[in-house]
Amino acid sequence: MKTLKSLALTAILSLAGLVQAADNSYLNSRNVSLSNKTYSIIDNKLIETTATTQTDPNKINEINELRFGVVADIHGEKEKAEKIALQFSSQNLDAILIAGDISRYFNDKKNIPENEEIKNSLIPFLETGKPVYVIAGNHETKKNYFKTIKELSQKYNNLFDLAELKYADLKGVNLFGVSGGTQTPGNGFKINEQIKSIDDAVFSLDKDPVLMISHIPPKFNFEL
Repeated sequence: MKTLKSLALTAILSLAGLVQAADNSYLNSRNVSLSNKTYSIIDNKLIETTATTQTDPNKINEINELRFGVVADIHGEKEKAEKIALQFSSQNLDAILIAGDISRYFNDKKNIPENEEIKNSLIPFLETGKPVYVIAGNHETKKNYFKTIKELSQKYNNLFDLAELKYADLKGVNLFGVSGGTQTPGNGFKINEQIKSIDDAVFSLDKDPVLMISHIPPKFNFEL
């Protein structure tokens, strides 16, 4: 009987793992078209597949010139997010980078559900239609962060989660994110754990510069 129970438990755990993997498949394998750019997500890596048509040697550098709008510490303040998103909309930006603390769950005094705070912070930027790259800071909890990002990704195809993606190989720059920080909730993102998951491949993709998005400057104790 013990053997049968062990086999049954193993089967249940294996099935749970398969369900979880399938549940995240929409993040790990999809094609996205935004304005005049195209992207593919394969094996947890985002790759820009936009065809290069620029042939004028005097303007070839313009292909690699990118403009980013950068914001952090929104902490669920919808009005703040809307004002900044409005400013970003009026600028010729290639993408928006959101560097963590999109919720106030940790030390929250307003008792607003964390998933609502995350939505309040992200939706104004997603509504711009520009690519939005996001990581978690030291306030987000993993459960609510990933659950809400998944929900938003089903509605907005311009949301790219660098807390989950290993890197984004764009034409002009390679992005990767390091989530977390100090003084995190028990079920939050701890930066020391996130640093260990860095994929060294991002540094050898091509000749494009590498841009790291982090909520705080991490203290690396090893060579990348």
